[in-house]
Amino acid sequence: MHCRKSRPWTKEEDAILREAVESYEKEEPISWNDIASRIEGRSNKDCRKRWVCGLAPRINKGPWVGDEDELLREGVRLHGTRWTAVSQIVGSRQANQCSRRWHEVVKPNINRERWSIFEEEMLKRAVVAHGRKWIEIVERYFPDRTPIATRQRWV
Repeated sequence: MHCRKSRPWTKEEDAILREAVESYEKEEPISWNDIASRIEGRSNKDCRKRWVCGLAPRINKGPWVGDEDELLREGVRLHGTRWTAVSQIVGSRQANQCSRRWHEVVKPNINRERWSIFEEEMLKRAVVAHGRKWIEIVERYFPDRTPIATRQRWV
């Protein structure tokens, strides 16, 4: 397997990336392969990561504020768990941020009640069977609990 050394992005590369992404503004999805072909030595993954994690102007990385939760609810109502589409409704968050916020905070059926003795025993058995794979445990045994709450209960 060939590993290449990463190098910092230059101002020129950032400018090319911005211009290329803007050319796709009205089209969905963005062709990261096409964009990468415009920047020598950068892969489609390099370009997507640079855009999503560093250059996208509309992305809020701080606490959720204002009507973002309401926009998230509306996005899920319209698109289900197609997080890229949901993030476009929210407008200020990435798909992974929307997914995490939904599953950990906004989802209407989250159980925040005290853990029952039965649940505690089931959690012990689940950890023995699956290790500390909290998402898997929640999906199989506690669909109304969050992975973070389940992990914190175990600790």
